[in-house]
Amino acid sequence: MITSKNRNFGLDAVRAIAITLVLLGHTIVFFPNDQSIVTDMLQVLGVYGVEIFFVLSGFLIGNILIKLIETTSFTLKVVLHFWIRRWFRTLPLYFIVLILNVVLLYFFFDALPDRLWKYFLFLQNFSNEYLPFFPESWSLSIEEYAYLLAPIGLFLTVKFFNWLNLDKRKVFLLNALILICVFLFLKYMFYQNNIDIKQTFKSWNVSLKAIVIYRLDSIFIGFVLVYFFNSRNEYFKKNRLLMLCSGAFVLSILLVALYIYPLNQHNTFFWNVLYLPMNSLAIGAVLPYFYFLDIKPKRFKSFIRSISLYSYSMYLLHYTFISYFIYQWIDLKQLNWTVGVFCSIMYLGAVYVISRVSYCYIEQPLTELRDSKFIKSFFSK
Repeated sequence: MITSKNRNFGLDAVRAIAITLVLLGHTIVFFPNDQSIVTDMLQVLGVYGVEIFFVLSGFLIGNILIKLIETTSFTLKVVLHFWIRRWFRTLPLYFIVLILNVVLLYFFFDALPDRLWKYFLFLQNFSNEYLPFFPESWSLSIEEYAYLLAPIGLFLTVKFFNWLNLDKRKVFLLNALILICVFLFLKYMFYQNNIDIKQTFKSWNVSLKAIVIYRLDSIFIGFVLVYFFNSRNEYFKKNRLLMLCSGAFVLSILLVALYIYPLNQHNTFFWNVLYLPMNSLAIGAVLPYFYFLDIKPKRFKSFIRSISLYSYSMYLLHYTFISYFIYQWIDLKQLNWTVGVFCSIMYLGAVYVISRVSYCYIEQPLTELRDSKFIKSFFSK
């Protein structure tokens, strides 16, 4: 059974890998004059970084929900407490960065975002193409709706199947599978509605890959993984290397598919319905290897842990916020390859330092409020 008493180095490493891939994906701004396989791969790495976050989030949040249905009566009060804990973890820093980005946009460009109110309800990419302002927030919208929907679905499933006396873990699995089927069906409907339209990677990205109602299954695949992981822990431990190789092989095939089987009107079923869930399943196969992974060098472990801890601040601050200053200070059109590499290194260092400050002085103190006596007083009885 996964425990939360001590941080798991392997999962910290996965989180650190994911945010690093996202950051590398956005360094392409420093290579505006270079359209090559290198810059193409940087973009792809960014895509995969977010996909890793989805499955890992489902794995971790799913484990929390499994514990709750096993150790509590899983009432609406329990569900509310779960939401409050997640909201204290994610919402305060998001709203601070959102407001800061709005202020900077107005300061630098004398403009305000279109339909700003949607960002406060995470509707900027709910069912239509996501809005251009603060574009990296699309993945957080998907996470937030997963946090909202999963406990509701689990609560209803527990109540509905209570008369059957089913094992609570099986109810958890059933709920996850139902939710996956729902969002796979929505992807299929998207495919049907676009079957005669010639899609491009860009149109696919903004109208399907980054849309809440088509992507929640990626997180719920993490739910299914954690169910089997907790039920057959020794099996996963024994076969973790085989699963790692299998998952890596599938991911490699899917990466190659980006180039040899490009998106067009003749293969939209693969891209619109199968591609993203296959990615999630392959990533899920890799996770057990990292869960049991450990290394000895303490300094390296500490560095990986720090990146993992700062990853949420990195995610929120690495693009829109820093881009305002990049575009003001650097003439990107004049950069050559050497200067682009130097700027990329400086950019990564700046993101790390700024995110560390954000984590230590904003994110962590605000997150700890969820364990305050005031909050606990509402749920102690």
